[in-house]
Amino acid sequence: PDIIDAARSSLEWIDLDPASHITAQQTVKARQCYTKDQDGLAHPWHGRVWLNPPFSDWKQWASKTLEELQRGQVEEMILLGFTRTLSAQYFEPLLRRVDALCIVTGRRVFWGKTSDSESAPDGIFLMYVGNRVERFRSHFNGIGPTWAAKP
Repeated sequence: PDIIDAARSSLEWIDLDPASHITAQQTVKARQCYTKDQDGLAHPWHGRVWLNPPFSDWKQWASKTLEELQRGQVEEMILLGFTRTLSAQYFEPLLRRVDALCIVTGRRVFWGKTSDSESAPDGIFLMYVGNRVERFRSHFNGIGPTWAAKP
């Protein structure tokens, strides 16, 4: 909840959650969402976007995210992923588009966990693309260290 609260505060509202679940929307509260059955990869994105895709499908989501950013209808976006994703070759073009980054302190377990462990298997990052970098950083500094990607 603290991560999504910071995202909502940073963006002011969430227009679209393209990789969602109906239960997740009780917390995310996006104006529009696509569930697995609705396939957010098949629809255009717009406005202020929160993206927490299935981590096993990041390659597809990274490609779609770049496509949507190039299309120009996404005003701002916050993406959540495992830190190991940052070094994947397929992720590199998207990483070059980042305006700010937050590496979450500690390991977080999210809704729908599939193991008995109380610790997540990897660290989490939050990537911001948009023009309000300092706003993003001010809302995420309490969750982990943040960096502006461009001076």
